[in-house]
Amino acid sequence: ITVNNGAVVKGDSGIEVRAGSLTVNGGTITATAESYSYTANGSGTTTRGAAIAIAQHTTALSVNATLNGGTLVGTEKIGVTDVNSNMSNVAVVATESFTQNSSIPAGYKWVETETAGKYELVAEPFAIHVHGASLVTEGKIIIRFGVTVPEGSNAEKITMSLNGRSRTVSVNSPDTVISGYGYAAFDFAVYANEMDGVVQLTVEDAEGNALKIQRNDLSVVDVYEYSVNTYIENQTNNQGAAQKLKNFVAVMKTYGEYSKYYFENRTAEISLDDTTPEAPDDNILNDFIAEKHYDGGYSGPQYAGGSLALVDGTSIMVYFTGDVEGCTFTCEGNELTPVKNGSYYYVLIDNVAARNLDKMYTITVSDGYGNTHTVTYSAMTYVRTVLNSETTSRSLKDVCIKLYDYAVAANAFFGND
Repeated sequence: ITVNNGAVVKGDSGIEVRAGSLTVNGGTITATAESYSYTANGSGTTTRGAAIAIAQHTTALSVNATLNGGTLVGTEKIGVTDVNSNMSNVAVVATESFTQNSSIPAGYKWVETETAGKYELVAEPFAIHVHGASLVTEGKIIIRFGVTVPEGSNAEKITMSLNGRSRTVSVNSPDTVISGYGYAAFDFAVYANEMDGVVQLTVEDAEGNALKIQRNDLSVVDVYEYSVNTYIENQTNNQGAAQKLKNFVAVMKTYGEYSKYYFENRTAEISLDDTTPEAPDDNILNDFIAEKHYDGGYSGPQYAGGSLALVDGTSIMVYFTGDVEGCTFTCEGNELTPVKNGSYYYVLIDNVAARNLDKMYTITVSDGYGNTHTVTYSAMTYVRTVLNSETTSRSLKDVCIKLYDYAVAANAFFGND
């Protein structure tokens, strides 16, 4: 179809092209609909409110539109839609004035051609496609990005960063592959006190040049951003999400808020929002009292207490006094290395998963002479100690209460209760 000077065309959309060619050299083309909208349609028109509407048909036949001149009247002068999510072989060239009042799909842009004043619609190039992100709570709280790399991409490395920390990984060395989808997974650990922090993911080529990222909505960006709180908000608003998941992420968010408050106010005697959370019953916490056993001839280091590292994941530290030379420390078949800390030594049970926060771990110390000393300890043992202490700060007690709530919610979600 060619439209020349003198032509007058009117309709909900002036002209809609679903396949074939259109050239506009002149005339007046008017969209009479008061607003711009479009709806998928396998056999008719799709668009309202655009003087020139381009919506490729489900048959994916090629579309060519050259808009040289004339008068276009409508909410949008040009409305290009990928209404059937199959847009390919669509070529649109238009004057600059037409493109300035146009609607085009995410992932496309107008690029000036060699002909002055003419612009062509092109797909924005990208180096990787990020399908989205999810959470993993097996130890550290991890944001897991699902990525595919298109054939021919020059992407070399992915960098994820938050609060001055960063992790750079080769695109060819993902942490795992997301089952059922085949996406490469790239992980970044987030501390409990930075759940509202936005992780930024970028991609570079071998020379360190920044490359583009395509989001799942097909928009192309320089930086892909995500936070734990984004995941929590998405699940909270997801009508299809299980109630156990919604409960779990709601408690996780509260734990994060109290954790942030604690690390910013370690000695505070006033609770977050001046509201003291309800502590668990003493009878419950009594199930987590540390238990100790010594063989009669044991001569090695003695249990001296425990603590938690709450910054990077949740890790249990069990302390001992005495000489550790010649002794071995084991837990669940794994040998632990004692670390000197002042006059004490501690062993670390690293990155306790959310579902295992109430698990009693048994540490066995052998003195090298066939005698052993065993200690059972859990994250909840530390919570009990803090809540029964008269000297710990209100902010530490509060975050421990919320850690307990997080453990209960995790057990309910993962099926441990």
